[in-house]
Amino acid sequence: MNKQCAKCNKTFQITDQDLAFYKKIDVPMPTHCLDCRMINLMCWRNERVFYTNQCAWCRQSVISCFNKKVTFPILCNDCWWSEKFNPLTYGREIDFNKPFFEQLKTLINEAPVGNLFIASSENSKYTNLCVGNKNCYMVTASDYNENAYYLDNCNYNRDVIDLGFSHHNELCYECIDCEYCYNCMYSQNSRHCNYCYFCIDSSGLTNCVGCIGIKNDTYKIFNKQYSQEEYEQKLATLALNTYTGREKFKSEFMEFILKYPRRFASVEQCEDSTGNYLKRSSNCKHSFDLEACENCSYTIFGNNAKDCLDVYGATGNELGYYSCALPENNRIFFSAIIWPGSSDVYYSYLCRTAQHCFGCVSLHNNKYCILNKQYSEHDYKQLKFKLIKHMQKTGEWGEFMPMDISPWAYNETIANDYYPKNKDEISRLNGKWEDTLPGSYHQETLTMDKLPNAIKEVSDVMLEAVLSCMNCSRNFRIIKHELTFYRNLNIPLPRLCSTCRYIIRKKLRNPRQLWQRRCMCTQPDHNHQGRCATEFETTYSPDRKELIYCEDCYQKEIY
Repeated sequence: MNKQCAKCNKTFQITDQDLAFYKKIDVPMPTHCLDCRMINLMCWRNERVFYTNQCAWCRQSVISCFNKKVTFPILCNDCWWSEKFNPLTYGREIDFNKPFFEQLKTLINEAPVGNLFIASSENSKYTNLCVGNKNCYMVTASDYNENAYYLDNCNYNRDVIDLGFSHHNELCYECIDCEYCYNCMYSQNSRHCNYCYFCIDSSGLTNCVGCIGIKNDTYKIFNKQYSQEEYEQKLATLALNTYTGREKFKSEFMEFILKYPRRFASVEQCEDSTGNYLKRSSNCKHSFDLEACENCSYTIFGNNAKDCLDVYGATGNELGYYSCALPENNRIFFSAIIWPGSSDVYYSYLCRTAQHCFGCVSLHNNKYCILNKQYSEHDYKQLKFKLIKHMQKTGEWGEFMPMDISPWAYNETIANDYYPKNKDEISRLNGKWEDTLPGSYHQETLTMDKLPNAIKEVSDVMLEAVLSCMNCSRNFRIIKHELTFYRNLNIPLPRLCSTCRYIIRKKLRNPRQLWQRRCMCTQPDHNHQGRCATEFETTYSPDRKELIYCEDCYQKEIY
């Protein structure tokens, strides 16, 4: 079935599987296309913008993901989790003469919230949406890392800087989608590699530079074999420990990798699934970054999730729909940032261990609440039924919470990272925009042309210098742990701020969109005549320059 998006007018498809899911949970079909639905969810996820603030109760200084301009009280984690805070204090009656979203907006603008979404972390105050980190700085949506700086969507790493979507690595720098690597830099989609630079789609490598699509090998540069002595001599001439040498090699490598085929998608041990970065999952359609998931569609980020649709952050979740950040929960609908142990929650935000709740904020171990007001089980069920009927009449039932009631401006959230828009576009969508994001400009004390070419030329005076990003001109500094890390691994100082480095990492990953394409292999020894006839859905758009192969042809060509 085809429908037209009520927001962008784009035509989108609803499958029979989707219809069965909507019927199962008794919700109407969506009125927005997949991209607009994902934008709605991402507007409720500020990962990387931090502010200094003050706890509204104990007055201690805190780092917060909320702007000082917000109307609701911001509490430190101690106060927010304490027994002194009773979220039911902010409860109110349902007004059936007003739209529900108008009432929810009022509650969101009044109920206190915690300053950050972190737990069990040590010396890691500039982190968000994280658990179990130690000695971390500017780490977001990442868990159980130690001595890590400038990470996003990374778990179980130690002594690393500038990683994205990478896990179980140590002493690595500027890596994306890498696992179990040691002392590797500038690499992507690689596993179990050691002492490697600029390696892509590889595994089991040691002492390799500029390689793509090779496995269990050593002493190779640009996929060419060298002896150990030859390799070490060649590596020295590349001068990758200097800024100029690294940038020259990077340019050559980007041309080199176009000669080699790329796998149509990273889908491993999966059955009847489409998307990218999928592992050990079944019946997962148009989904990304899932592992051990089942029956999930249009879902991003999940581990051991089951029966989810339109969810961003579904780890351990079962039967979730059109929601954002739902770890270890069950039956969460139209909600954002619901903490573990919750179930049967509708249109709620920042609730902790809540059951059978509708339109609530900051609940903690509460049941049978609507707009933070407590009811008996019987009264709750009756009011919930009546409220849904009311929302059906107002056209709100089945829609996600509007952009304008999110606690964040559009450009504070990851929506702007993946779907960039300007202020005028957001205004037309009735969203919010922040004109004064954190950061300083034009206050540098050292210009980039004076920055040393190699780290060995850098003294501790650099810790006092204020730099200016070569891309966006935002000021940034090199902190002590960074400088020690760069010295230990002989890495030249960065010329870009951490935000621009994050944006580059994001762009190096393929978009979360799928195109129907045909394998481009024409190799005569791959058991097909002429061009391979295999078709697939891939995140490589038709206008890309890479050679895209199906799984069978890729395995024959590379391995």
